[in-house]
Amino acid sequence: MLTFGEIHKLMIDLPADSAFLQANLHPDNLDAAIRSVEC
Repeated sequence: MLTFGEIHKLMIDLPADSAFLQANLHPDNLDAAIRSVEC
């Protein structure tokens, strides 16, 4: 097992636009959901 250090804080920046927030993130539709909010 390799350890590269400790993660003290994990920040995940997600788009805050309504299209992303309303997207269906069910695994079957994940690719389509991602593509639907890409510019």
